[in-house]
Amino acid sequence: MDEKLNNTLYRSINPTDGDLIGEIQLTGSSEIDMVIENSNRAFYSWKNVPVAIRVKHLRKALEWLIENSDSVAKLVTMEQGKPYTESLGMELIPSLDYLKYLTKNAERFLSELKPEYHQPLFAHKKGRIIFEPIGTLLSISPWNYPFLIPLIDLASSITCGNTIILKPALETIFTAKKLEEMCAAAEFPDGVVTVLAVLDENAPLLTAHPGIDKIIFTGSVETGKKVMISASKNLTPVILELGGKDASIVCEDADIERSAKGIVWGAFCNAGQTCVGIERVYVEKSIASIFTEAVVNEVKKLKIGDPLMSDTDIGPMTVESQMKTVSRHYEDALSKGATLEYGGIKNPDDELGKHYLRPTVLTNVDHTMDVMSEETFGPILPIMTVDSVDEAIKLANDSKYGLAASGWTRSRKTAKKIQEGIHSGQVTINDSVYGFGEPGAPWGGVKNSGFGRVHSRFGLMELLNIKFADFDPSRKKAHLWWYPYTDELANFYKIAYTALYSTEIPKKLKSIILLLTFKRFWQRVSITSILLRIRKLF
Repeated sequence: MDEKLNNTLYRSINPTDGDLIGEIQLTGSSEIDMVIENSNRAFYSWKNVPVAIRVKHLRKALEWLIENSDSVAKLVTMEQGKPYTESLGMELIPSLDYLKYLTKNAERFLSELKPEYHQPLFAHKKGRIIFEPIGTLLSISPWNYPFLIPLIDLASSITCGNTIILKPALETIFTAKKLEEMCAAAEFPDGVVTVLAVLDENAPLLTAHPGIDKIIFTGSVETGKKVMISASKNLTPVILELGGKDASIVCEDADIERSAKGIVWGAFCNAGQTCVGIERVYVEKSIASIFTEAVVNEVKKLKIGDPLMSDTDIGPMTVESQMKTVSRHYEDALSKGATLEYGGIKNPDDELGKHYLRPTVLTNVDHTMDVMSEETFGPILPIMTVDSVDEAIKLANDSKYGLAASGWTRSRKTAKKIQEGIHSGQVTINDSVYGFGEPGAPWGGVKNSGFGRVHSRFGLMELLNIKFADFDPSRKKAHLWWYPYTDELANFYKIAYTALYSTEIPKKLKSIILLLTFKRFWQRVSITSILLRIRKLF
């Protein structure tokens, strides 16, 4: 039995020192049906709550989080291991910002739209585009950002009128449980938000359940595929964010000092356990040596230690299994000719716990090495020399992943080339990683990094049924295109091709005049509506 499990209890362990944070009751398989039924019942009332009222609840959640941000940040640090300052800046600030973003924009984003009909024969109709909630959503989130990621799923879902069940990683279960406290303080009705402590082996009972209407999954490619297979049982739609192998391109005109500082932060924040962290660098040959030297100098400054100290830069990694992956990538790279510039992975100080790894810089790397092709998710920064930006873009795209990428250049022209050349969900210039923290920026990947989007208005649209609704006020007894089919109708259609779609004005005008000779046209078409929208014909 796993040392963290005791019958039906899970023991959360501090990765810094191995101390017990707490024990929590696991949700058993027999309880899952009841939880989903409760969430389904809550949905049928919550979906009818006006957006303005939902926003009032969000404001209460925002106020609670402001008041409790410090205690939440410290819990994140103790349970997950990221430095306290990172917990404040990379978990709490983006969470607060996203809640504020929704309170400011939700009513506008979710207001119905009135489409303008393009087809002249439909000109008299009155249409609406309605944004409706889907139902009960399931969010499966990882341990690397244990508060921010589920909060965004939660806030987006309930703002849209859905209910949501959160299945966070057990390694950081107490951090996720803070979301329940937040929702209780915000007075969300029972069943609107539920946080479950569920073993991974029981997750299919959730993903394959007919009571789940959509799944938001953040995690590994392998698990994402399993989620899709499980969800396919009921054709449950999924949003997948499956990590990446994010590339960074350093151009010969880049500001070396800024690039080195930015890339070191992008590679080693959260001990490299960031799906959008920089995992490979391509630097132009003319500046490769000086850039690498600048990077090493920056890495040497990093302070490794107790993550609760506000001046600590690097804390422990969260789980031992990920440490093994990092070590395997490191050994593979050295065995294939990589050069160790600094670090070496092993614990930098015997006094530190077993979950600490030394930030490491490698050069002379290539795409035969796992460290340049597989997701490392740890504190290794491989740097590869290239002859040109074009070569760097080609290598950046030589990956099964496509979550995000970054470039470093003073040239707007080169920046545009990199932005448009790399196939990924995001490309930033002269900065990295921050994209997940901007609520107005859509977030998601391509290729094996997944599909679907969260964040921004586009993310909300993923959590809604976008319904087209129409009212036809016509007093005609029948429409032109209804039965009976006749030779007259067939001839009308043939002439309409030119009248509606030709770009040659003389032919178009002649065809329009011919259409007016059809008796059926006068009997069944709203002439006034067409005349009011005559521009649609041209």
